[in-house]
Amino acid sequence: MVSKKDLNTGTSKLKKDITKKEFTLAQILNITTGYLVSDGRIDDVYDVLNFMTGDDLMTHSLPRATEFAKPFLLKQFPQLKEADFASIKISGGIDPDKFPALLRQYEKKFGNSFVVSNEESKKQYQGKNPILGLSEMMDKAKRDR
Repeated sequence: MVSKKDLNTGTSKLKKDITKKEFTLAQILNITTGYLVSDGRIDDVYDVLNFMTGDDLMTHSLPRATEFAKPFLLKQFPQLKEADFASIKISGGIDPDKFPALLRQYEKKFGNSFVVSNEESKKQYQGKNPILGLSEMMDKAKRDR
């Protein structure tokens, strides 16, 4: 049962006792590069961000949570700053069909998986009521028109 306090803060009791978890390189790169490069795609983004925040995030919370989690991941794995999927250019944008080949190169260079700690990030994450967060996004969109 979710308490009123949990609803007010947007915080859940999502596996709060787990402090280390193994993720694939692709799952981590989804967050650190901003590109969906893993096979699980968006589910992998939720897995990493829910773990890093200790929350059960909703879709509209992902950009904020990604900005929050990225520095924690890069602090733990600074070598991943070198990973750059934006370098795969085609006319008019980036060619996601080339992501798998580049990912394999990065796996050879960095390894296939990493054990991530969320002890520091969970302490610092401030959940936001999901309805309030969505309302703020909608208000901002109206102002920006």
